[in-house]
Amino acid sequence: MRRLLLIFLILSPLLANAEPVKTAYRPKLIIFIIHGFLGGPDSFCDMSEVLKEKLGYGVEVEYLTYPTKGLDAAGRDSSNHVDNVNVLGFTRKIFEDIANYYDENMYPADTPYAIITHSQGGLVATRLFLDCHQKGVEYCTRNIKRKSLSELPKNMTHYFSIMTPFWGSTTATYLKDSAFYRKFFPNAQLHNLSVGSDIVTYNRSLLMEGHQHNYQIKQRPEVINIAGNASQTWLGSLISWISDKPQNQTLETDFVVPIPSARLDFMYYDYTKDSPKIGKTEYADYFYSLNGNHIDVPMSDEGLACVSWKNYLTTPTFPIIRKHLAPMLGLQENPIFTNIFKDMSIFPPNIESFILEVQLEIPKDMPKIFNFDTEDIEVSIKNPMTTKLYKLHRKNDLMNSYLAFNTDEYEKNSYVTYYATGTFLDEFSYVINRSFKTDEENTPTEDLEVKINLPWFKSKTVDVKVSPSYTTYTKVKLDPKWNDFVPTVDIDKKTVQPLSIMHIKNQWRILTYNPSTQNFDYSESSE
Repeated sequence: MRRLLLIFLILSPLLANAEPVKTAYRPKLIIFIIHGFLGGPDSFCDMSEVLKEKLGYGVEVEYLTYPTKGLDAAGRDSSNHVDNVNVLGFTRKIFEDIANYYDENMYPADTPYAIITHSQGGLVATRLFLDCHQKGVEYCTRNIKRKSLSELPKNMTHYFSIMTPFWGSTTATYLKDSAFYRKFFPNAQLHNLSVGSDIVTYNRSLLMEGHQHNYQIKQRPEVINIAGNASQTWLGSLISWISDKPQNQTLETDFVVPIPSARLDFMYYDYTKDSPKIGKTEYADYFYSLNGNHIDVPMSDEGLACVSWKNYLTTPTFPIIRKHLAPMLGLQENPIFTNIFKDMSIFPPNIESFILEVQLEIPKDMPKIFNFDTEDIEVSIKNPMTTKLYKLHRKNDLMNSYLAFNTDEYEKNSYVTYYATGTFLDEFSYVINRSFKTDEENTPTEDLEVKINLPWFKSKTVDVKVSPSYTTYTKVKLDPKWNDFVPTVDIDKKTVQPLSIMHIKNQWRILTYNPSTQNFDYSESSE
């Protein structure tokens, strides 16, 4: 007994100074916040602090960043030059950051988490979820210190997208196609954000595939889309005045992302199959359209992603987040936050515009053509006497209406994207219901006819439907008039007609076959 007492007296000082054993801790919820193009944590103002304090104990918040700032973020001679980094590279980094966060904090792999994104960050999160849950790509299943976290994305409980250009940004498309503006922005990211880009097309194809095959996603997160409408700001009013728009037309864009593009769900028509695939996806659970800007605008309001101590009670972004997280966190309904949903000045009463996107697949074994003309495609209303549309195409409107070809210049792709916007009459617009749930039954539609009459291809006509607040995606395979412009080639026998000429508007392109590359080279000359 004396020996035990002596040992205790000797060890007492050591035991008193020893660090306590770390007990297992599991947060109720981890919230990851992902910024957008050229953004960072500052894009969200005080969101992290507001979420931690107002959502209560057990909620952790972590900003996830990636190098989006362009040439200043890495030297021109650096192998990590960020101009060569695209959404896929960012997605892999975000996955690593999430996995490392769980590992470093020793959190159980099934700890639930939510994601809040702004702009391009939503493309990153969407790619992450689709790759890791549906596609099963390699980077989603790599092992870290403790175990494989391939199951981690399946524990996402909520996904908030704030003004994400799911189906491309017309502003990014304009910047990408401008030789002048391309000097000032990371080109790879501009490309990813453009209408019809390879990233946009990849995400769309997986969503279509999942919808067609009715994939059952375990623990599918609640998806909440937030779109912005800047028509009520001073800049929006100025643009409306300059463009001389009638009273019943709204801008319906946040200056960067049109409202239909900020909506994850879309209508699709795939005419590349023997039997056309037609449908309408249903991934998003809630859709909010808010009056506000994509980013901070001088002498105007802050961007909708900005949640500060000054505005968290007066702007709807935080109340929306709290409303959807409250049930799982055990938070009671609070009039301080719920009363804001009764303020009709915050929410546009209806949405009138839509986007029509037509992806034209070009045969991969023919030379790429980049100067199609928008006049080569004619979009018309099938029943003009009973139409619900105010206008199908408005050439003179700024920002909201843009009619153009967006040619994907990457060699791995062989398609051209045509897109246009249009407007429904007020009485046939998409009316925002107060529950903000997606309302399919009461959404009006209009039948359109798309006539494709491009040079060197057989004419095609396809039928599509459009709805206000939605994007309609149409995929068409072009069948070439081979004898018109492409030499007869027998690759096996290495024989080729020595010269062939095809006419492209005011130019002649002379094609010659290069046996070493098994491809066509061409030179140009004016008429």
